[in-house]
Amino acid sequence: MDREKIKVIRKKIFKALKVFVICSLILTVMEIGIGFWLLKTRWQLFISKSQMREFAQELTDSEPLPENFLRIYKAIYPKHIDTSLTEMIIFNYALRLITRDHDFESKPHCYCDLIYDIQIGKNETLRDIDWSGTRIVDLEYGFGLEKYTTPERCFTYYMNERIQKLVSKIDHSLYPNISRANIANMTDDEVIEVILLIKSKDRFNRFRDPQLFEKYLNEYKLKLVLAGANSN
Repeated sequence: MDREKIKVIRKKIFKALKVFVICSLILTVMEIGIGFWLLKTRWQLFISKSQMREFAQELTDSEPLPENFLRIYKAIYPKHIDTSLTEMIIFNYALRLITRDHDFESKPHCYCDLIYDIQIGKNETLRDIDWSGTRIVDLEYGFGLEKYTTPERCFTYYMNERIQKLVSKIDHSLYPNISRANIANMTDDEVIEVILLIKSKDRFNRFRDPQLFEKYLNEYKLKLVLAGANSN
């Protein structure tokens, strides 16, 4: 076989490979797009729009968080309050998977995917809905909530629930000042401690592990200073 024929064959093979790669990329993008669309809309198979509005209204009616709590939390986790589920999936889950990054908390996070587990325990109508065929009900439900509420309201609702749970579970002989009503009058250090206890009241117990507690307290205080959000 002469060189000219070899060149022609190589060109044909290269062209075929090029077409194959382009077609594969197009199909992959289409599959991802269709999968994402199904993820965002699948809730409608189980819940009517009027029902979802009612479930979302519970978030809208949630009591606003104290201003000092919001100021401090936003300085510590600036990408957690108003991030959408789409942003979280792209810039947290997907990028961390690609880069093998295990740092979850500093990345964009949306709390709408955590509401299902709270509301299902309170709402009999939601509890009676047979949401079968998936292990990501919380995420699908979160996309439904986002149609009728906002990530900020998801955050507010979730944090109010966590604060209420903390107050009910905490040892008040050790933490006499921690209550929902007292947060608005707390110092920055005290609010940081509440945030740490919400994360884990066992791990960040200053009586059980004072060194770990001081480490995170100082780390969070530095974030406040760097963000210009400290009250001093």
